[in-house]
Amino acid sequence: MSIETVCPKCQAVPRPGEHACVRCGLLMARWPGFLAEIPSDPPVDAAWQVLLANWDDDLAHKRFLEKAAQHDGLDVAAALYREAQRKRPDDLRAAAALKRSVVLAQDLYAAKSLASRPPVATTLTRVIAIGVAVVLVCAALSIVYFVYHR
Repeated sequence: MSIETVCPKCQAVPRPGEHACVRCGLLMARWPGFLAEIPSDPPVDAAWQVLLANWDDDLAHKRFLEKAAQHDGLDVAAALYREAQRKRPDDLRAAAALKRSVVLAQDLYAAKSLASRPPVATTLTRVIAIGVAVVLVCAALSIVYFVYHR
């Protein structure tokens, strides 16, 4: 699969006849211009240089992605792998690592999103709230009854 047949932003494969990526919404007309400068993060860049020296070592790829995740640089890692895939279109390691970096980033950011949500009310809190609501509704109905039946 050539690099032009996948979205440069999220790597989704387009469906025939579509004008935008189904996953991220990037317009296909903008794909050629979307490939901008690769972001930089010094710890991730240093780990990338170590990885390049050990490219055929699967453990080196794992360590690189772990380092990128530690420094919140999975977007930089994905961009570096995307560029490596562009330079080496037949390199299965670059393609697999790009997919892995995207999955790790999605998992990490989803976990951060869940962690930042306020805690869900406990069952006891819900029962008390429902009880208070029932008492208030009964009080309101009692007032209405006494007002109209005097």
